[in-house]
Amino acid sequence: MSGQDSWRRALRALAALCVDPGGLKGLCLRARPSPARKVLEDQFGYVPFPLRRIHPGISDTQLFGGV
Repeated sequence: MSGQDSWRRALRALAALCVDPGGLKGLCLRARPSPARKVLEDQFGYVPFPLRRIHPGISDTQLFGGV
């Protein structure tokens, strides 16, 4: 898969998220820090729901709460 194919897929996912955020229930973006990731993150300003950053190593207990 080329870089352009990945970029097109990311933009398509973002567009689908803007159309039906409740139906998709979110987007998981995994990318190393780069100018391309920054450009994609900037596009999240157009998404009609709150954004959250979650560390990929977070445990279920930390995320959902413990007993």
